Amino acid sequence: MKQKLTLLFFICILSALNINAEVYEGSCGTNVRYSLDTNTGLLSITGTGAMNNYNYYSSVPWYSNKEYVKTVEISNGVTSIGDYAFYKCSGLTSVTIPNSVTSIGKDAFCICSGLTSITIPNSVTSIGDYAFEYCRGLTSVTIGNSVTYIGIYAFRGCSGLTSVTIPNSVTSIGEGTFRECSGLTSVTIGNSVTSIGSSAFCECSSLTSVTIGNSVTSIGEAAFVGCSGLTSIEIPNNVTSIGNYAFYGCSKLADVYCYAENVPSTQSDAFKDSYVNYATLYVPEGSVAAYKAKEPWSGFGTIKTLSGEIPVSPKCATPTISYVDGKLTFDCETEGVEYVSSITPPSAFNSGSKTVSMPTTYKVTVYATKDGYENSDVATKDINVSGGASGLRGDVNNDGTVNMPDAMFIVNKILNGKFPDE
Repeated sequence: MKQKLTLLFFICILSALNINAEVYEGSCGTNVRYSLDTNTGLLSITGTGAMNNYNYYSSVPWYSNKEYVKTVEISNGVTSIGDYAFYKCSGLTSVTIPNSVTSIGKDAFCICSGLTSITIPNSVTSIGDYAFEYCRGLTSVTIGNSVTYIGIYAFRGCSGLTSVTIPNSVTSIGEGTFRECSGLTSVTIGNSVTSIGSSAFCECSSLTSVTIGNSVTSIGEAAFVGCSGLTSIEIPNNVTSIGNYAFYGCSKLADVYCYAENVPSTQSDAFKDSYVNYATLYVPEGSVAAYKAKEPWSGFGTIKTLSGEIPVSPKCATPTISYVDGKLTFDCETEGVEYVSSITPPSAFNSGSKTVSMPTTYKVTVYATKDGYENSDVATKDINVSGGASGLRGDVNNDGTVNMPDAMFIVNKILNGKFPDE
């Protein structure tokens, strides 16, 4: 009798515990159904074909009971996960996605903060916009090698995510895809990606290194803004453009390896507040001069070849000075140079007195300069100026005196190759 009473007691307790347990069922696609057991927290999606796409999260049939959802199991035969399907199911910790699924819809797992890992099978080709946005507990993501599209802000705010490998099937990384993934430390971008969208890795403050695939041709505006932990980055040889503020605020950036032989089209603010004057830029050996001549690359503290050598810039040849028939000429074996010259003594030409004692010899100095070259050595030459018809040295206007007009005549002759009245 005592045993029967004990058994009855436990049956009553179990009945009391399950008194509120319910199973909700219904349709969520043409040939797809759902079943939610509020006692176990299991949401089962069964059938064949695509799930419905919902225009808003409140339209999802189990949304009002989302707090009960702990586990989602999708049966083989279901081909898509609909828009907003599991939006804000914050208690969700486990998801099983079968190989029949080919697409994950917009906002499908947005704000599923309890989700810690997700494996996206090889059958999936697209991950919708905002699909895993603000899944802050997500620490592990495996992206199948058939995914070609990852939507905008797809993983924004997944602050627990530490590493990501973008498979070779992906062709573009959208705007803000991994924005605010503050725990992300490393990223490997596959070789099929051709573009990195604007703000794609913005505010990934723990990111220390990035390897960008060889097919990337453009890095978008603000792509790596605020990646304050980034110490090195490799820019492949096919990159032709880098957007505004692409690496703004990357304050620990120490090494940039740019394999592009032609200097990418880059805004001057691309490395703003990244303190590149303390960083080292590595570029192809034949492109050093071109990078040195163009901002913002010229702002790097050290520019080396990719082999690690510091190239020695060519030096302009020392110019020659000639003075024939009152004409002063500079010449240099290095083509395309500019000449920086001076003539002394200048005091004879600047005196305010009525009569000036003119020197007969002037010292001319000149050196050559050119972008990408070291300045030449300074050349000097003494130029003798003879007197005019009056016989007085320095009397070039033949008025019988040597004064300021004579000085001005001489200056014009030396600098312009002719007298004022010629």
